[in-house]
Amino acid sequence: MGSTAMPVFCSSSQLKTGNMSVTRHQVPITPAWAITEHKAQGSTFDIVIVDLHWQNTGSKLDSSHKRYCSANVQLTRTRSLQGLYLLQRVTLTDLKNKPDKLLVVEDQRIADLARSTEIAWEQIESTDGFYKLSKVSLKGTAWTKELEIKCI
Repeated sequence: MGSTAMPVFCSSSQLKTGNMSVTRHQVPITPAWAITEHKAQGSTFDIVIVDLHWQNTGSKLDSSHKRYCSANVQLTRTRSLQGLYLLQRVTLTDLKNKPDKLLVVEDQRIADLARSTEIAWEQIESTDGFYKLSKVSLKGTAWTKELEIKCI
């Protein structure tokens, strides 16, 4: 048997009732289910068993970016580290994957945009004519709205 195979042995038990004898043969199986990392995205689980060990197939689909994204999704699906179990030992080779260069560039562009927006907003807030909405109240019916705006 190969190293990836797990033997399952049948267990037998005999039960006698009166003059009848019954032999029960049973395979010990625990109900379980599995999903792909694509299906798991956006979900969280109490217990997650992951396999981060990749066999290099030499395929274009077996890219460093795909392995990077896969490991990220698999490792972040559990609510706590106590619920994370590894199916196999993980080596440094399994974790040395990197995101695609275009993804890194896009992440940097978004971070730069966020920072420039923050700076622009700080400049807008510091001007004399900037008003903040400090109180919103509904008076009378649902059709009547009054906004109180104060200069800060």
